[in-house]
Amino acid sequence: MRRESFLTVRVPSELLEIFKETSKTLGLPKSELVRNALSSYAYSVRPLLSELHAVRRGDTIIFKAGPLTLGLSFTSLGGVGEKPLDQLKVPSYLVGQIMARSVLLELISLNMWPKGLLLSICMEPSEESFSMVKGASKELQEIGLNPAESLHVNYEEYFKPQQTAASFTAYSVAHTPALKIGSSSPGDILVLAGRKAVGSEILKLHQEGKLITCKMVSLLAKAPYVKELIPLDSKGLTYAANELAKASGLQAKLKARKALLNSPFGPCAALLLSVDPSREEDLKNFIELPVTIVGFLA
Repeated sequence: MRRESFLTVRVPSELLEIFKETSKTLGLPKSELVRNALSSYAYSVRPLLSELHAVRRGDTIIFKAGPLTLGLSFTSLGGVGEKPLDQLKVPSYLVGQIMARSVLLELISLNMWPKGLLLSICMEPSEESFSMVKGASKELQEIGLNPAESLHVNYEEYFKPQQTAASFTAYSVAHTPALKIGSSSPGDILVLAGRKAVGSEILKLHQEGKLITCKMVSLLAKAPYVKELIPLDSKGLTYAANELAKASGLQAKLKARKALLNSPFGPCAALLLSVDPSREEDLKNFIELPVTIVGFLA
């Protein structure tokens, strides 16, 4: 005989009304409806939880759970902005726009379309912090998201810091088979697309319209001859190449000069791609960026 126990559950009034209406429609007690709903949830979620595992690629955490994958891309900054102690003076609007773009690019490069952005600003609500939010909002609008629904902001409520600091986290959910990761092959060439730039050089590229955009990465992620791509950041080219190769069980054979391999890259300055070697010219004709072969996969 099956043993049963009692469970007290608090539910929103709106959900309770749904149970009442369904109870009348089906002629079933509310308690039986709740029991059936909990059983269905438990038995459908349990297999997903047993399959859940996390993989890190650069500054993105990928949580795979059966047919679905949750992606979280994150970054942070300090000392860049308009506060008195900032070491690099940059309009707060651009700080918000460029840093938001950098985490959105990470997800889009995996063929995951962002669903929203979490912005933690380590400053009091002020002209500078509001301007940063406007910059992030602009970038969300560029990819078709409504900031009122997709941007979630938190401020420092008690102190007035004298230096800019913030963290950005973009999130997305996608079908696991559609992810663009682990799909490279031996012999694929490694291509640097973009420019090596950090600090104030990023501002110059922005003014010239030469930074990587979300639209550009989205198009590359859909190109069949681009096997994988990863935005470059402060960890540099060698790190990115090894991350890309590891996902496919391969090794990166780099042949670029040491100064380039060990140099950091600023946000939205460059990408590393694995490309079908027979389609190199197609890539060069496809994007308006400097393209350099820096190695291959083996």
